[in-house]
Formats: sequence, structure tokens, C-alpha cells
Amino acid sequence: MKQITTILFDMDNTLIDRQLAARALMHHIVNTDFATTKSQEEIETIVDRMMVLDDEGATPKDIVFSQYIEEYGIKENTWEHYNHLWWEHLGEYTTPYPKAIEVLKTLKQKYRLGMITNGNSKTQRVKIAKLGCEPYMEIMLVSGEEGIHKPDARIFQKALDLMGVSAEETIFVGDSLKFDIEGSIAVKMTPIWIHPDPYKTTDLPVKRIYKIEDLLELL
Repeated sequence: MKQITTILFDMDNTLIDRQLAARALMHHIVNTDFATTKSQEEIETIVDRMMVLDDEGATPKDIVFSQYIEEYGIKENTWEHYNHLWWEHLGEYTTPYPKAIEVLKTLKQKYRLGMITNGNSKTQRVKIAKLGCEPYMEIMLVSGEEGIHKPDARIFQKALDLMGVSAEETIFVGDSLKFDIEGSIAVKMTPIWIHPDPYKTTDLPVKRIYKIEDLLELL
């Protein structure tokens, strides 16, 4: 096995708390629709339901908001309206994990770093700016700009090609078993799965951390 020289990161729920941002925006949307007709407890229940549908970002937003409209009898707006709101404002709610930049700064002393993130260009670039990771990343591939989305092997391979490294010397760190872990395994990178929920497990051959600062102890 080659010595590890390079670490590539996912962004959402890896370096930034995407769930916190998504819930804040979902609460804003639901509260706007129901503030005058439902109690805050009822609104929180709807937000809980929508976050289940969202499935940590895995469910396309047309499905999420079509279900929202159907379940709660919304007549005034279309799913396209909510989809526009979502992608227009999600980046504004970006919350980096407290230790994320400190971890990147430490790793940069020993490894080459990069990022592959799924999402549209505008939203992900706002998140990147709020995270403040640019000084530490050699490359930052956004799927909406590339026309290729994880877990497609081509976006992982493009990152390797741009950095001039092999998969065997590269680690990929991400939270999604489907998009990050299965995708990186397919191109023979070494995957590291980050997920805070100890009850969520996998049979995939992957090392696991619970928060980004755990990476420093693992490497």
C-alpha cells in the first residue's frame, strides 16, 4: 500500500453542519406558511417530518416539497417555488463545525487537501466562502459545475487527475455511505466515514469517525 499523501473531503455534514442549516431554513419556510394558523409545537412537528423526508439531503427537493404540498394541503405555492427558496438561501445558513478549520490547518502541514461536494454552484460556493477553507484546499470540485455528481466515479477520478495523485495514496472523508463511501471505494481510494450517530452502522469496509477532529487521532 502506498503512503497516504492526499486527503479529499466532502463538505456537507463533514466540514459544515448541513443538518443545522437545513433545519433552520426548513423552519423558516414552514413558519412563513403556517405562523398564523398553527402553534409553534405544530410547526416543529411539520419541520421534523420534512427533515425525515429530506434524509440528510439525499432526497431530491422536488420530491420533498411535492410531498410537503400534498401532506399539508398547500394551495398557494408550487414545489418550484420552494425549490427556488431552498437553493437561493440554504448557503446563508451555513454553520462550519467548530474544529473544521483547525483540523484542515493541521492536516495541511503533512497532506495535500481537496474537496468534492455535491450541489449547485451558487449554493456550494456560498458555503465554501462561509467555511473559509480555500487557503487549505488545492482543488474544490462542485458537482453542479462539473455536470457529474458523487457517487459517479468520474468526479473522483477528475480530482485525482487534477492533483496528479493515485487513488491508492488518497483518503476520502465523507458522511454519505452512498455518495461518499461507496463512490470512493469504487475508485479504490481509502474511505473514512464520518457520522455522529452511534446507532447508524454499516457493513462496508470503512474506518469510522464521529466528528471531524477525530481524524487527527486516526491518521
